[in-house]
Amino acid sequence: MIKVRYSSIDRYRETRVFKTLAGANKFAVKWVGKNPDMGCGYAISDDGVGKIEVWGTTLKELFTGKINNEEFTGAYEVWVTYIDEDRGTGTKAKLRAWATLDDAAGYIEEAELERYYDGVTIVGTTDEAKAKLAEVEAAYRATLFMEGEYAKAAAAQIINDDEIPF
Repeated sequence: MIKVRYSSIDRYRETRVFKTLAGANKFAVKWVGKNPDMGCGYAISDDGVGKIEVWGTTLKELFTGKINNEEFTGAYEVWVTYIDEDRGTGTKAKLRAWATLDDAAGYIEEAELERYYDGVTIVGTTDEAKAKLAEVEAAYRATLFMEGEYAKAAAAQIINDDEIPF
């Protein structure tokens, strides 16, 4: 699932969610052209009026129409849920996959996915990844009513690790 937001200097905004890169590309190109100026996390039309932001793919992939398939294989998959209240529908899709839990959790935080989607989940694709996720979830649940450094220390003890990835 790819989420694309267009906004303009006159405060017009339109956000669409696409199942394919081709659909997202068509929408983005319609608003800012085939070769917009790239900023840090956004693309600007040549006249400076329109801006495109994207989640679920990179700007490079969005405007070239080519996906790096390596980003969709790994032990830890990041899935997102988007609820369309107007239509009364929900969509769940794999956004990316990572080799490590730290990388997947870091991506969620860096891309601010929880801010833009109704649900974000990390799913293990191997037995080892599923076991690690179960350990982390148990550690997290054990700390729900604890606070500060005491909670982190307790969680670290449960999963025998120096650092908790949350």
